[in-house]
Amino acid sequence: VLPVLLGDALVARFEPARYRPGGALHIVNWWWEADFCVDDAVRAQLATLFARFRDYLGASSITVDAVVSRRCRLGFLRRA
Repeated sequence: VLPVLLGDALVARFEPARYRPGGALHIVNWWWEADFCVDDAVRAQLATLFARFRDYLGASSITVDAVVSRRCRLGFLRRA
């Protein structure tokens, strides 16, 4: 499980899986911090951060478990 930080604030944690080099970075699970408020500005920042993380890893894309995506409203990561 890896932390998701915005500035000095811990906003979420996620469980990644990477199937092969050059493949997709897959998010198996995601947990928002209980006291954190998610809005459109946060989603935009996280999409940018995850695009940079994807590029750093050399992954081709980001995929999210369908149930997790619906439960945590992570559709914005598909744009990353």
